[in-house]
Amino acid sequence: MPDFIARYIGLAAFLVFAIIFKFVITRTGRSQRESKDKLFEDERSANFSRVQAIPEGIMYTPDVSKLPVREYTDEEKKLRLLQERALAAASKPMLRLDPPMTNIEIKRAFGATNLEIMTTREENYELYIRALSNWAGELISRDNYEAAEIILKICIEMNALFFLPYSLLCDVYEKTGNKAATQTLRDYINKTEIIRNNEILFKKISDYIRVKLS
Repeated sequence: MPDFIARYIGLAAFLVFAIIFKFVITRTGRSQRESKDKLFEDERSANFSRVQAIPEGIMYTPDVSKLPVREYTDEEKKLRLLQERALAAASKPMLRLDPPMTNIEIKRAFGATNLEIMTTREENYELYIRALSNWAGELISRDNYEAAEIILKICIEMNALFFLPYSLLCDVYEKTGNKAATQTLRDYINKTEIIRNNEILFKKISDYIRVKLS
């Protein structure tokens, strides 16, 4: 093939590619602008939503009487500190939205002025579970599996949306040779919608449990 023909073919191919590329970029840019405009409009309309009372049904009040609270010795200072942190976290107002809601959804449902209150109380709920998990983790390191299991079961009942309490409870069951309890935990997460809908977390827990049962 003569060189000038090859050059023309190459130029034509480049022009076709450039036209297609420009079309894709333009379309993508338009889609992004439309998405941004929609988000802005959703945010604006949500800010004018009428304030609603926060339902009592979504509030959460911990029952600290179920926790294995005790006096720790001077050699157990870390346990004492972690227990104190958990009890301090338990005193804060909490709530859990099931299913979880975005900020826009919260404002639409309860009014913009309730957003900060609700998000803070949701954060308190998670911070309490994290405080319990850290306490349980230290108990496990000291071979106090019974107390750790009590605490971690509370975390699971609260449907924690992070991995740590599930993995720690699996570790407790592994160390105590309780495969039946591990199977029960798997059954629980399989039927709990709020966990199952969190695909990354659900897979991570499922994989961890599968290894423990193998």
